[in-house]
Amino acid sequence: MGVSDAAINTILVENPAEILAFDAPRKFNPKAVHPRVLALKKQLKIE
Repeated sequence: MGVSDAAINTILVENPAEILAFDAPRKFNPKAVHPRVLALKKQLKIE
């Protein structure tokens, strides 16, 4: 049952725009990020 790997690969390679069209826009949410990652971001001065 399910979709074969070959079919999934075909979808991903040949139709990336269609997949991305259904992807919701993302915004940075600091509450969803581990505190160590936020500390590293600050240490590396990444905006």
